[in-house]
Amino acid sequence: MYPGCDVPDGEELNVWGSERVMQGVSGEMIAAAAGLTPSQLAYSFCRSRWYIPSTIIGATTMEQLKENLLTFTPGRELDIDILGAIEDVHKRHRNPTLMD
Repeated sequence: MYPGCDVPDGEELNVWGSERVMQGVSGEMIAAAAGLTPSQLAYSFCRSRWYIPSTIIGATTMEQLKENLLTFTPGRELDIDILGAIEDVHKRHRNPTLMD
């Protein structure tokens, strides 16, 4: 989640980290390419799915809440290239409980 730098103490990656979790760094790179934070990318992806009727926004600080709410501003949908990049990561790192 933090390419090229140390993960701050207390972050979930330190608590729950594994090789599979570390591979999720691709998501942060996609977010940067889209001009979004990782949380904004996640919320935007949820927003783009027709089968997700609502999204629960979590935030610890007012700054995080404001950042996350920006995702739901009209006109801030993910473009097809970003959605394709997310799909590519999904194909490489599928949910292990759904694999044969």
